[in-house]
Amino acid sequence: MDLDTACSRWEMLWNEADAERRVELAGSFCREDVELVDPGNQVRGAHGLSDAVARTRARMPGLTFRLTGRTDSHHNVVRLWWESASQDGSLTGIDVLVFGEDGRVAQAIGFMDQPA
Repeated sequence: MDLDTACSRWEMLWNEADAERRVELAGSFCREDVELVDPGNQVRGAHGLSDAVARTRARMPGLTFRLTGRTDSHHNVVRLWWESASQDGSLTGIDVLVFGEDGRVAQAIGFMDQPA
């Protein structure tokens, strides 16, 4: 899978409200044992990833997640800058996706920018 497709699906995943669709989407570009580690989560698998998104969406009603277009990559790692908005405000941050030898996301590590 090419990086652009994986990055696009990562963005789609965080914007998807339906749990079943999130699991299917995660399965389309992530390894079965994918791990997400961010300030609020440490989960494994497509269901764990979907649950993490659900918790985030519950904390941030009306969430929209958008990649800002800025990326940086080397070897099997890509860094994505993002911004999100909800009824309660906005956040920015960086996600790091690590790809396995099979070309699928093996690990996602998220960082949120601290408010000024």
